[in-house]
Amino acid sequence: MAKLASAAALLAALLFIADASAFATTFTTVITDDERRESCREQIMRQSLGPCMRYMREQMSDRRSPNLEQCCEQMRDMDENCRCRGLHHKMMDQSEQLSGEEMRKMMEKAEHLPSKCNMGPRSCDFGRIAL
Repeated sequence: MAKLASAAALLAALLFIADASAFATTFTTVITDDERRESCREQIMRQSLGPCMRYMREQMSDRRSPNLEQCCEQMRDMDENCRCRGLHHKMMDQSEQLSGEEMRKMMEKAEHLPSKCNMGPRSCDFGRIAL
């Protein structure tokens, strides 16, 4: 009986140690919206998106543009959740150079730019973007 009690105590101790070591190696990483936005800001600053702006201007005048491929390459280097923010930010940088009507047309073109590049999001809702 004493051997059985000792074996049970030893088994309980081993299970406790195994459970404690498994618990000690479990980590959870939480990324806050502020950290994600900071990451987007960094990506937006790193990518000029100049080819995207040129592409949209050329599309407004119905000209064919070689800039789409370069634009897509730059957007591919950004997280999906940052692409619309990046486009919005770059358009706001140029808003002083455009009339209200030109800006509206450019935003319409930019709305579907990720889908033209076969990437997400399928469209941008610029009315809901916060930088």
